[in-house]
Amino acid sequence: MSQCRGEVRVVELSGPLTIASMARCRARLLEAFQDQRDIVVACEDATEFDIAFVQVILAARKLADEHGIGLRLAEPAPAGLQDIIRRGGFAAALGLEDVAAPQPVRH
Repeated sequence: MSQCRGEVRVVELSGPLTIASMARCRARLLEAFQDQRDIVVACEDATEFDIAFVQVILAARKLADEHGIGLRLAEPAPAGLQDIIRRGGFAAALGLEDVAAPQPVRH
């Protein structure tokens, strides 16, 4: 689902965000570019992540920069996504520097 909230287009992604679903994810993101609003990618209802999702988000951010559109992940990013971002060293590229530090283990 994609919806406008003020000057922002929110793209809500759910289910597995893995290589198998990246064509759908990419299409949804490209559709969101049509109205020239800043984009927030909300994925709190996602059930699984892999590096392909991070690659698609990085490519979308590059495209957004080229068109003068802001694109960011809704915060807080889900724990599974934070782990991939941290282990892959993508926190700074995604503007999520707070994810770069290991999260404390809660007992």
